[in-house]
Amino acid sequence: MSLRVFRRVASVVLGLVGLVFVVVGVVQVAGQSWDDATGTVKSCTVEGAQSSAVGAKARIYHRCEVTWDAGDGTKTSTLEVDEDEAVAGWIIDLKVNDDTAIIPSPSWLAYSTALVGLALVLVALFLSWLGRRRDRQAAEAAEAAAS
Repeated sequence: MSLRVFRRVASVVLGLVGLVFVVVGVVQVAGQSWDDATGTVKSCTVEGAQSSAVGAKARIYHRCEVTWDAGDGTKTSTLEVDEDEAVAGWIIDLKVNDDTAIIPSPSWLAYSTALVGLALVLVALFLSWLGRRRDRQAAEAAEAAAS
């Protein structure tokens, strides 16, 4: 595989990774504007996923049923909760929008994720432009040498 093809593939992959970061960041930022609520953990189940990597630990997470009071009654959702909060009766802060609840991430994390994604997309665009410019200059040099 030529270096030119590698550079193009790398810039496309970098751009796609950046786009994923932008989308995740924007979703997190949008979640920051949801209403604040206080939820109560009702019941939890422990789940895990074993990693195939040598020496890696299994990822253990707690899926908990969480309820909160809304203007039109009590709402319930299933959320992934930290181990120390996965206790029946535990009170947790939530961001809610209708029947949907999330455990809020810090706002700096949401904005940072979006900005890192934007930076990756811009670097990918720059690398793509640079590659096209290099190809154009090489074609012009070959045409001048042939004349």
